[in-house]
Amino acid sequence: MERVKLGKICEIVSGSTPKTGVDEYWNGDISWITPAELTDETYIIEESQRKITDAAVQKTGLRSFPKGTVILSSRAPIGKVAIAGKEMYCNQGFKNLICS
Repeated sequence: MERVKLGKICEIVSGSTPKTGVDEYWNGDISWITPAELTDETYIIEESQRKITDAAVQKTGLRSFPKGTVILSSRAPIGKVAIAGKEMYCNQGFKNLICS
């Protein structure tokens, strides 16, 4: 079997956190997840505990990942994996694998 680098078969993207002290970035209706939300029972994640606003997306350059993206936690808890059940955003605690 031929080995290939993961970046050759999918796009790997990370998330980021809008400044928590800027009220206009928080309590919106856009899903933004953290690794703490993944459990051993998580397979597909469709909702998040925290929500961000359009202002957070527009003013901070956050990048979403599409439904079907494999999300892998790279910070505590390390190694938790799930699939995005819808388009969403995340913090820097993930490496997201957007597969074609």
